[in-house]
Amino acid sequence: MNDAPVTTVDPTRTWEAKTIPVPRQLLGCRISSCGEYVVAGDFAGAIHRWHLASDRHTVLAAHSSWVKALVFHADRRRLYSTDYAGTICCWNYADEEPQPIWTLRDAHEGWIRDAVVAGDLLVTAGNDARIRVWSANNGSLLRELTGHGCAIFCLAVHPDGRTLASGDNHGVIKRWDLTTGRHERDLNAATLWHSPEATMSLTGVGGVRSLAFDRDGATLVAGGMATTTSANFAQGTPAVLAYDWAAGSARPSLRIPDPFEGFITSLAFHPDGFLIGAGGGVGGALWFWRAGEQDPFASLRGLRHLRETHLHPDGQRLIAATFEARGQGGNGRRGNIAEYVDNAGAVKIYSMTPRPSPPRR
Repeated sequence: MNDAPVTTVDPTRTWEAKTIPVPRQLLGCRISSCGEYVVAGDFAGAIHRWHLASDRHTVLAAHSSWVKALVFHADRRRLYSTDYAGTICCWNYADEEPQPIWTLRDAHEGWIRDAVVAGDLLVTAGNDARIRVWSANNGSLLRELTGHGCAIFCLAVHPDGRTLASGDNHGVIKRWDLTTGRHERDLNAATLWHSPEATMSLTGVGGVRSLAFDRDGATLVAGGMATTTSANFAQGTPAVLAYDWAAGSARPSLRIPDPFEGFITSLAFHPDGFLIGAGGGVGGALWFWRAGEQDPFASLRGLRHLRETHLHPDGQRLIAATFEARGQGGNGRRGNIAEYVDNAGAVKIYSMTPRPSPPRR
């Protein structure tokens, strides 16, 4: 008989359970499918790996530039990492001192923004507006999906394992059949894109920054930023759009009643059915929505800038890569313009369970 206590997930009682500081800025993070390892990529090209039970820290070194996209294979002990220079590396993440199993140079022209695994397929996309499908086993290129007209920021695999959603800088979401490479339809997320005219700058701001399917694949949500009036520091309000995936039609958008400036950087559906949204910009925040409701039923404010979050397989913990400013601005400058310091990062672990009572003395 199993006498282990049952822990109830309660987002209204979310709290920061642990902080792991990192000397360089972080761009992304992931938790392994087995739940034992956390990895995060930094600005210097290092992948930091922690064994959660022992806190043992290992650096995986192979990249020479920003590491953003990290993805674990669900069945094999494989980690795939990508960087700003268009390189993909495959690792056995549980090795004592991991070395790349295989490496692809110039897999894309420039920054690879996101990567996902669908069965034995590895799918990548980035600033070159291309989606490439690779063998997750040996890295051979299987097909290329073209049709986006600008940088692709995010990808999501449908629960059926054969359908892909991709979101780009101009607020276009495309639906693809991964087995054939066929483009099936577009979804309109143009409210997340803000033109140079609207932002009074030389460049536009926004795009689809995060995508997630619910458990049965009926709903797709897309995160970004709305009502932007300036390109300086990406000023605007976070936004979450929702779609009926089968019909290709828009559903009511989700609301964020709290004042906040920044993007929705990550979205994830919990196995219990509620949606988790992470915000990054002027600080960070977490919001939680129940299915069928537009207003969040819980939130956690006053956090550091959340660049990316990932749900632990236990459903109780949320892993976050955060930005820690140590200078006067995002570039790390302080005092004299000739003096720069590296900004820092930290991995935060948030628990969606009641905080344990302090021990009695």
